[in-house]
Amino acid sequence: MTLKSRYISLITVFLALIVYNITLLYTFAKFDINFYVKVVSTVLNIPILIFSLIGVIGNYQQCVRWVLSTSVLLAIVSICYYIVLKFDLISKFDSAEKVQAFLSKYGAYAGIIFIAVQFLQVTIIPLPAAITTLAGVALFGFWPTFFYSVIGTMIGSMLAFYLGRKFGVKLIIWLFGKNSYDKYVKFTQGKDKIVLTLMFFFPFFPGGI
Repeated sequence: MTLKSRYISLITVFLALIVYNITLLYTFAKFDINFYVKVVSTVLNIPILIFSLIGVIGNYQQCVRWVLSTSVLLAIVSICYYIVLKFDLISKFDSAEKVQAFLSKYGAYAGIIFIAVQFLQVTIIPLPAAITTLAGVALFGFWPTFFYSVIGTMIGSMLAFYLGRKFGVKLIIWLFGKNSYDKYVKFTQGKDKIVLTLMFFFPFFPGGI
């Protein structure tokens, strides 16, 4: 890595940690968070800072990339965690009845919101499809729910496939290196269909039953 790229990576890590810690402060101030969660989430700053300095000073490319990815991921996760707590999303979507109540508030736009929920269920939200489907059937009936689910699921699946095809391999190689990638591709070759099929039987995998 060039000296410029190392400095840019270090600055990015610092900015990501600033966002992470500011979000943590807001979260700790507004919500009752477990003491050990507070300690662990705060202490995570130390190894990230240490390894970022080691990677930049020693020009360890993989170390810098791992620290950069971890810091950005922590910032994103902390923001998402704050949003989940602020809007109490977990309690609103933990049963079909609550999902139905949430959708019914939107009246004529409930179908569009349901399609959006099915889209997010495939791509981002680890929400079992059974919960959203039961809520949809209770609210819209069988056939409207079927078509809404197909539309949301298809759009989400196409987006996930596109992102995986476009950036997946590049991201893995960037994080682990070309040699490690080739090694594990060779190891998993011929087993990918079995793993993918099994994933669909676990309800908390996005797209699972």
